[in-house]
Amino acid sequence: MAKRERDPEVDLTVPWLEPYKEAAAVGGASFGTLLWRSEEFQRTRFRVITEMLDLTGRVVIDCGCGRADLLSFLAAGEVAYRAYVGIDALAVMVEHCQTRIRTQSLLRANAILGDFASGTDTFSTYIRDLGANTHSVGGGGEVFVFCGSLNTFEQPQALEVLDRAWKAIAPASGAERPGAALIFNFLSGCCGSKWKAADTGPAHRFDTKAMLAFALDRTPKVLFRQDYLDGHDATIVMLA
Repeated sequence: MAKRERDPEVDLTVPWLEPYKEAAAVGGASFGTLLWRSEEFQRTRFRVITEMLDLTGRVVIDCGCGRADLLSFLAAGEVAYRAYVGIDALAVMVEHCQTRIRTQSLLRANAILGDFASGTDTFSTYIRDLGANTHSVGGGGEVFVFCGSLNTFEQPQALEVLDRAWKAIAPASGAERPGAALIFNFLSGCCGSKWKAADTGPAHRFDTKAMLAFALDRTPKVLFRQDYLDGHDATIVMLA
């Protein structure tokens, strides 16, 4: 796949990117820079995503891809995605992803530099610009994935980002895209006392009922799970 040049609009001083920038200054492209609690928790979230939505034949657009660990998880599970595009605002992460894709011979995959939260037409642009590089036939099948990448946002900001992503694939946009979906996870505010007392660092817990209402206000085709990680985390899938 063709590579895009560095996006000059990436601003690493915005609040949601500051924690990652600081972590990268210390750890580079290490797992610690992702700010995940553990690799086990990360794999659990990936597993839940693939259990809730079959990614076979779909174009996976991984917003905040980090080290492309989701791509590696899909490849290890022999998930026959149509194409994978990772997007991250840290150059060190994108370089790591591109090296990983090349050295591990991960097929139909690419990683680009960009901040998915910036701009007003970011997601439509991703679909338009990346379509030629994803072997997409007839359009559709795009899945925007936000796995842990909304954690450093305040909830109103996260909802604004998700709303723009949804509008890029929603039937109401006038450009119905068969098989398209939006999937995101977040730290649940409806967790038990064990997790409410836990330190989440720069990550924020969201009002789970409000997140679910956001999804249901836009489509009746919604899947929800919070049965994993003892309720610490929640995942929502919105089908176009």
